Amino acid sequence: MHQTLKFTRRWLKHTFRKNIAIMRLLSSRTAALALVAACIQQLMVASSTLWIALLSTSVVLGSDYRIYLFFFIGSLIVVYIPAIAYNYHLEKAKAIALKKCISLFSTTYYGMPTLAQCKNFRAEQEPWIVGESQRVIDEAYKIFYDGFSMVLNACLNIGVLSIAVNPTLLLGYGIAILIMPITLYLF
Repeated sequence: MHQTLKFTRRWLKHTFRKNIAIMRLLSSRTAALALVAACIQQLMVASSTLWIALLSTSVVLGSDYRIYLFFFIGSLIVVYIPAIAYNYHLEKAKAIALKKCISLFSTTYYGMPTLAQCKNFRAEQEPWIVGESQRVIDEAYKIFYDGFSMVLNACLNIGVLSIAVNPTLLLGYGIAILIMPITLYLF
């Protein structure tokens, strides 16, 4: 078992030596399409913020609010279309990354003479690598895409509220973003 862990550590060290290797493993055309779908989804979410701001303004002013209500309800329903594309492309990107990872593992250890000593190395290690790689890939994509969507959502909603309500909100958030790291660093 110690020998198999040694080979696994060597493989992990060899494979993930640089961050560029990880990005190469995780990047694909479908990952980019998932990113585009996430952008479209967040734009639609930001549009619902705009429609509800305009709806509340028209209700307060007593003007006709039905068009804003229609757009708001529509934006809440239509947002699920890019969500479907996002989830489809994200899962496909995970499968492609897992395939790349398994292929890299197989080609790294193909024909190694030290493996002749341990006949069950591939039978023991490949299922472990597949399981662990799948978990790591899932978490990596989840952290990146959820973080990207959260930051994009916050930025777009702040921008929309600044445009719809008061442009000085943007200045306030900008100052808060500058002060927050300083405060966190000092305390």
